[in-house]
Amino acid sequence: MTTIPLHTTVHGSGPGIVLAHGAGGGIESNFGTLIPVLAAAHTVVASDYPGDDTPLDLDDLADALVAAAVDAGVETFAIVGFSLGTAVAVRAAARHPDRVTGLLLTAGLAAPDNRARSAVRAWQDLLDRGAHESFARLVLLTGFSTEFVNGLPAETVDEMVRQTAASIPGGTRRQAALVETVDTTADLPPCRSRPSSSPPRRTCSSTRPIRGLSPRRYPVPSTRRSRRAMWSWSNGPANGRSC
Repeated sequence: MTTIPLHTTVHGSGPGIVLAHGAGGGIESNFGTLIPVLAAAHTVVASDYPGDDTPLDLDDLADALVAAAVDAGVETFAIVGFSLGTAVAVRAAARHPDRVTGLLLTAGLAAPDNRARSAVRAWQDLLDRGAHESFARLVLLTGFSTEFVNGLPAETVDEMVRQTAASIPGGTRRQAALVETVDTTADLPPCRSRPSSSPPRRTCSSTRPIRGLSPRRYPVPSTRRSRRAMWSWSNGPANGRSC
């Protein structure tokens, strides 16, 4: 097993929540506005993936995310995953069921389809060439809906491209390569519905809250406006309280 170094910060106190960010993003860009809301009643463990050329493996990244939480003194926790972070979260739950009490996943994937695979291959190719502006335009076209992009003034689009090209996070190419290969489909069957005669060990729901978090809308920033579906997974009651 390879130890993947993460940069971790801890916020608040209370039941544990771990954040798993997306490819080409980071804790601040994916969860910055959400952290203060969660930290008001939870211990939030926020880990950025490596910002260099460290090779990434899904198992190792999931293990590193769990280890960062445990090292921070958070023994059990729910994971909030965005984009690539949803696959990391699912794998972490599969490998550490004694630690992970629930999942909240948005804009995610179990495995890349042909469109996603082609997109992240193009990401890698453009980054290898140093074509940062072309990379930024591709991110804009694949990360936002047609309606959203067409609704922006042309000068705003150009400014978004400039800002993105000038601030590509370190490690983005390795994260794109990981998106190309992730596959958590084998981890998902336990989350599917079971006959009513067999009580579910794990359940999926769009409304079940994280432990201690009231069921209301929270400002989860999404760079994929066309894919806002969110679902949660739970191991069931923990410490006498539901997740």
